[in-house]
Amino acid sequence: MMLWTHNHFAVPMRADHPFPGQPGFARLSGPGFVTAVGLVGHCHAGGGNDHHDPGPLNTHFVVHGPGAPLGLTEGLAPNSTILAEPRATRAQLRRHLIARHDANPGQSHLKDSTLTDIVVLYDSTCRSIGLDPLVAVSQMELETGHLTSKASQPPRRNPAGIGITGTAVAGVSFPTWKKAVRGHVGRLAAYAIPSGEGTPAQKVLIAEALAVRPLPPEKRGKAVRVGGLSKHWAEDKDYAKKIVKIAKEIGVA
Repeated sequence: MMLWTHNHFAVPMRADHPFPGQPGFARLSGPGFVTAVGLVGHCHAGGGNDHHDPGPLNTHFVVHGPGAPLGLTEGLAPNSTILAEPRATRAQLRRHLIARHDANPGQSHLKDSTLTDIVVLYDSTCRSIGLDPLVAVSQMELETGHLTSKASQPPRRNPAGIGITGTAVAGVSFPTWKKAVRGHVGRLAAYAIPSGEGTPAQKVLIAEALAVRPLPPEKRGKAVRVGGLSKHWAEDKDYAKKIVKIAKEIGVA
């Protein structure tokens, strides 16, 4: 869906599916409805209206799709499943990460363009196996202080504290951000999916992640829901609540 403001009507107008074609326009304020066809920048209004070409249409945003800036309806809670449709848009994930990172970058030298690339990797990787990107990105932001921690910086690129079991333990490293994101998302999927289950794509990603650092068999499938990450991924009993808190912040970003 696209929301447009029409210079002639001076109110937001809505198209229920993208152009070209014959989208239906509806004023978002007031009872009046008109129909129109055409491309952005050109409108033919019918229904007895004599303004057959009243002026340009200004595209403001795309509601649906990975680049949409508007929030989706369902939020994240401890009882939310990790395997789910995306509960936040790519734009929300990007805005929140960049804002929190840039507010206090610490020892990070990551540029906004790199942060954007990392969000895109998370969004596409999660979607490829049916895992909610909001869960993975919220966990990444929690574990790395919004990608400002020493372990998250090159050359280590550890996006989720993987293998860091104490102050003297360095944890794992990844040669590229693509491998880092795949290592994190695949490991998260292993917590959500019991051994022997899952789609072929899920199994491939889990195998790739666990080749970097194995996961004890008893932990497989222990976090079907976000709440299961507490006391399993981390010993902190409030670990899941902290992920949810960040997710809620992302939801209004």
